[in-house]
Amino acid sequence: MRLLFAVAELTDIPFGTGSLYVQSQDPGSLRRETRSLNVTEREEAVVVQYLALGGHSRFTGLPSARRADRILSGVHAGPGQAVFGYTNVQRADLTLSFRRRPDEDPETVPRTRLHFHNYHGDHWHYVGHREGCRSTKNMYLSFDLNEETETMDSFRRAYAEAMTAVRPSQVSFSYHVSYTCDWFHDTPLPSLDDDAVAPTTYHNITELLAAERADEFYEPPPRQQQFLKKSVLVRDIVAGKIQGFVTIRGGRESKKKSGPAQKHFGCCVQNYAPSSRQISDYTKSQIAEYYGLDEEGVEAFLAKQAPRTLNSTTFHAEETISSAYLCWLIEHRGFVDFDITHFLWYKFGSQPRTFIESLLQLRHRLKKEGNVAAAEAVKLIVNSDYG
Repeated sequence: MRLLFAVAELTDIPFGTGSLYVQSQDPGSLRRETRSLNVTEREEAVVVQYLALGGHSRFTGLPSARRADRILSGVHAGPGQAVFGYTNVQRADLTLSFRRRPDEDPETVPRTRLHFHNYHGDHWHYVGHREGCRSTKNMYLSFDLNEETETMDSFRRAYAEAMTAVRPSQVSFSYHVSYTCDWFHDTPLPSLDDDAVAPTTYHNITELLAAERADEFYEPPPRQQQFLKKSVLVRDIVAGKIQGFVTIRGGRESKKKSGPAQKHFGCCVQNYAPSSRQISDYTKSQIAEYYGLDEEGVEAFLAKQAPRTLNSTTFHAEETISSAYLCWLIEHRGFVDFDITHFLWYKFGSQPRTFIESLLQLRHRLKKEGNVAAAEAVKLIVNSDYG
């Protein structure tokens, strides 16, 4: 007997914010669900990611290849934004912590360097444009910073200096700000790759991150994309252009691709009670032999069975699977004639792997030891990574 498995690698782990697409009046399309914007879908999130992925160098003076030892923001997992200001509601959009490395001089480099950064979006914090900005919108307005923003920034700079003076050899505090004009108004931006042979410039940081940090950059689906054609969605999933979770129903394997295992291979595991006609004669004979039943006894046994987990070659009811698994079914099992009822747009990556993999191993060991309570607790921790 040969067993076939499709194992999703721990590279296919979702991160970012899910965007849900539901059934629309057009049976061939899905409609984006209306909801409030999440912090990961705002300009601030792009700026935070840019700085964390190397853009900090223009403020920290460190190489862009160097990553912070700790990151606090509304985008990254953890405690969220750090409080920084003269009230407990004033926060920094991003806080980066850099520890002193062995090759750095302890006489000149403090043990820890803390960099606090705030992104000032136009309209909310200022009007007009900064010098050198290429935007043509309200191009004749001079740069005018909001008075309250200016007051808070002034305090934070002085606060950073005062905090640094306490124990300068142990920790330093720095406060920086940036503006919409710096990142999104066509101001030329250099590559983040310090050793780039041919210097490359970009028109905005979204373009830069998509080109140079695609595996780590989370970019939500365009706000204007309110509908997804199901046929295009499937095509893009197979091509690896779009990722997430699909809820599907029905489907079958194409004999052209499925090969000799077609009659025995189960493409999904689901909680379902199959009817008698959906059970193969071979399985019925095994039931009869195991329980000592005749044909009528087998039929009665199947009629009263409760839903159970089983392998099946179709999806009897709506079932949610990852786009990675759907892609595998289509490419390797020739899966066709299925309907997509919902799609949850996510980006997959390997960033959470170090967090999840060790916990999965721990849960496996706890289950083998019979420690059910601890195993369930670890399961909840792992599930928390998926939101």
